[in-house]
Amino acid sequence: MSISDRFRRVHHARQDDRSADALPTTLVEACAELLVVDGVGISLTGEMRVPLAATSTDAVTAEAVQTTIGEGPCLTAAAHGTRLVADATSMAATWPIFGSALTSRTSFRSVASVPLRTVGGSVFGAVDLYSADADATTLDAVVDDAARIAEVMAAALIGAAGAAENGDPASRWMRSPSANHRFQVWNAIGMMMAHSGEPSRDALARLRGYAFSHNLTLDELAGRLADRQLRPETIT
Repeated sequence: MSISDRFRRVHHARQDDRSADALPTTLVEACAELLVVDGVGISLTGEMRVPLAATSTDAVTAEAVQTTIGEGPCLTAAAHGTRLVADATSMAATWPIFGSALTSRTSFRSVASVPLRTVGGSVFGAVDLYSADADATTLDAVVDDAARIAEVMAAALIGAAGAAENGDPASRWMRSPSANHRFQVWNAIGMMMAHSGEPSRDALARLRGYAFSHNLTLDELAGRLADRQLRPETIT
């Protein structure tokens, strides 16, 4: 039985008694179970990365770190349309801020990422695999299988979003908890733009810098702005 068919079987068993809205969660759970890795996350990519699901607290943190900092394996894999594996040394060299944050805030020491593609070949997201193995041996052994599994995951997400008029794979999953947090970030960017008159890219950069220097995720900072615990003029 192929790895794709094995994944479908494992995923079907997990998805069978859960709602359609749980699809991103059951996809990452099945992937982690089949590949025996320490964590899995799945996200959509675009102007702002939208995490959809992750398998553990550490995986949620790792996914949030990439969004907060704006660098990491998911964004690189999506930008280049290719799979990648990074051990602790290459992480430090390629994404030094991400690598430092990942190792200080989670138990993960290596990461792999494979892109998610539409039928036409366009990249719309990525799957991240995490390991506590610093030399990435575990991830090197499974990244080819992960790429095949990612094809099944992409098809499942696109199929579930097929009812959308524009066929956008993001449309259905923008209602997920992670995506709802991302709406708060967009609102925070708007608040910064209204306060300072700076363009969205600069507003996002300012938010990211403040979040990182205060040991917050971008989501947490946006939530504090939304709750009026912080005001735009304090974000410097």
